[in-house]
Amino acid sequence: MPLIGNKITEAEVRRWLIAEGYGAKTAVFDEVELHAIKRPGWVQVYRYGLTALTPDERKVPLFGAVRDDGR
Repeated sequence: MPLIGNKITEAEVRRWLIAEGYGAKTAVFDEVELHAIKRPGWVQVYRYGLTALTPDERKVPLFGAVRDDGR
């Protein structure tokens, strides 16, 4: 089961990591928190922290937010 709880959202974060040059397959989500919900509950905002590898294979912490529209 993906850590974010939504396979599509986690895949989108990993695609972004690849586009930015990070090692997405080895990225490890350290924390995920549901930060906000817009009524009636379809739109959710998650805050996350992860550790990813740079192109020169250094581990770096990254933080971000994801807006997920479940409709």
